Amino acid sequence: MQTLLPPAEWATWLTHKAALTEKLRQETGDARLELIQQGMTKCNWWDRFFLGISEESVIHRDVMMFSGNQCCWFARSVIPESTFEQNNSFFNRLQKESLGQIVFNSPNVERVSLSHYSIDNHFQEFYWIKEELIRNASQLWVRYSRFIINGHFPFYLIEILLPDLSRIKK
Repeated sequence: MQTLLPPAEWATWLTHKAALTEKLRQETGDARLELIQQGMTKCNWWDRFFLGISEESVIHRDVMMFSGNQCCWFARSVIPESTFEQNNSFFNRLQKESLGQIVFNSPNVERVSLSHYSIDNHFQEFYWIKEELIRNASQLWVRYSRFIINGHFPFYLIEILLPDLSRIKK
């Protein structure tokens, strides 16, 4: 992880304690989520070594968040298979609700870690995003959250802020 301090325009987004979707809606009056993909997959290198997941399978849920026609961030939720199986009714709500809606309105979910870091083309996360959305940026900022549900089961949210976020009208 790089340890650079984020520019001021990114810092309020990266350190925001609640759901970024609500912050976007408050600042612009508009927030629209687009599901890219969601499904069970084999635990990959990044899941194992960055997140420390030792299970065979995880659920990856990838979404893009828009305000107007501006693509503001890419988000990947990583849910270990055992977390999903033990909390199936909670995660099935993702079919109709955003992760932010269910996480920040559920007393049985606790965020245990919130951090941020910068990435460039040497980081795997950089390649999760379509090249045209990066807009020739040499560096992007990531907000990383680790959550625990029912006091025991972890899941993760990785939000990569995109250049268009700095251009939204407030």
